[in-house]
Amino acid sequence: AFWQDNSGTANCPFKKEDTVHLLAYAIIILNTDLNNVNLDKKGKKRQRMSKEDFFKQLRGCDDGNDIDKEYLTR
Repeated sequence: AFWQDNSGTANCPFKKEDTVHLLAYAIIILNTDLNNVNLDKKGKKRQRMSKEDFFKQLRGCDDGNDIDKEYLTR
């Protein structure tokens, strides 16, 4: 629905419809990481995903191009 309503507009800077699905899934992963207990197998606290880690996760996902970081930080 988002792609059909917004593709080609300023609201949707993506080149492919799949990018919308990838971004939605990445946000779910980010939310899971935020709400996870954050302990590794040895019981030590592990570092949460940083903003740069999130950007790296999405590198090249829009038909080989990166999603604009400014768009991702809104």
